[in-house]
Amino acid sequence: MNLIAIGKGDLHQEWKLYRDIPEDENGFVNRYHGCTQEEFSATILNKIIHSANASFVPAGKVPSSSYALYVNGIAVGLFRIRHALTPQLQEGAGHIGFAILKPYRNQGYATAGLKQLIEIAKTIVKEDELYLSCLASNTASIKVQMACGAYIHHQDHEYIYARIRIK
Repeated sequence: MNLIAIGKGDLHQEWKLYRDIPEDENGFVNRYHGCTQEEFSATILNKIIHSANASFVPAGKVPSSSYALYVNGIAVGLFRIRHALTPQLQEGAGHIGFAILKPYRNQGYATAGLKQLIEIAKTIVKEDELYLSCLASNTASIKVQMACGAYIHHQDHEYIYARIRIK
């Protein structure tokens, strides 16, 4: 099981991942849901790759890196890390987001992928803690975060906000 940066793995598998993960998967936003393979190859892939480079990121946005989780050569999940946070992201989505394709859920893949992403984050994120959030109703995501060392920082009527200490 390997977490591989988008663009460095199997491009066909990565396209299918973006195509198949819903636009809003329990709060994880996938702007490229339903894209064609041609769209993915021609423009989307470069946007995703360049989003990690601050010089390509529009004003008011932060750099982010995206990864596919591969299991036996199949991309089963998408993981994203923001390199820094705006005040709005600190109060909201946080550093990390992830989604696992439905056929591959409840098999430990989200936990394994998040553990790998945390190790990557230690080399990218300058803060002492990673900020995460998820819908309060998404008990699976809460369990994954807790299994990876998170603690609940606070919550409101709709979301749970967690932190993972990395330094």
